[in-house]
Amino acid sequence: MKWSGMLDPVWAAMAPTANGSNSQWLQESMAPRVNGSKSQWLQPSMAPRVNGSNRQWLQESMAPTVNGSQSQWLHPPMAPTANGSKSQWLQPSMAPRVNGSNRQLLHPPMAPRVNGSNRQLLHPPMAPRVNGSNRQWLQEPMAPRVNGSKSQWLQRPMAPRVNGSNRQLLHPPMAPRVNGSNSQWLQESMAPPVSSAGDLKLPICFTIE
Repeated sequence: MKWSGMLDPVWAAMAPTANGSNSQWLQESMAPRVNGSKSQWLQPSMAPRVNGSNRQWLQESMAPTVNGSQSQWLHPPMAPTANGSKSQWLQPSMAPRVNGSNRQLLHPPMAPRVNGSNRQLLHPPMAPRVNGSNRQWLQEPMAPRVNGSKSQWLQRPMAPRVNGSNRQLLHPPMAPRVNGSNSQWLQESMAPPVSSAGDLKLPICFTIE
């Protein structure tokens, strides 16, 4: 028996890699790795690790830890801490602290601070700052800057840059790059390239005998 066809090596259900980790599943099975930690579940059971912390629950029970802080609640009453700060509320009242900044509102009118920047609106008109960059729009037309890169679109056709990589599409056909990796698909269609040469290997011709 001989059968020939076309195989897309980065088929539905694979997510982009982070920091060079292996591909993982976006659907119910496995989440992307973070800093080389083992794969975890995105659905209720277990969340991805952060900096080697233990796995925690994404649903109401416990959220992932940040920099070794203790587990917190994603739903009321408490949100995860950042850099060892105290727990705060995710729902309207108080948001988690970032780098020891004061607590702010996640919902209008105010968003959490980032790197000590001033508080901004998460909803139009203004998004939180990133690394001291100017405030941008979360809604169209402009997304927050990343590492000082120029503003980009969160909606089609362009996504924010990551570490100076080129702008890519958030919606099909291409997702933002991570640490210079090649563009990948966010939707169920295509995942990151597995080739160190930096090419998306698609499609692959194969023969099964």
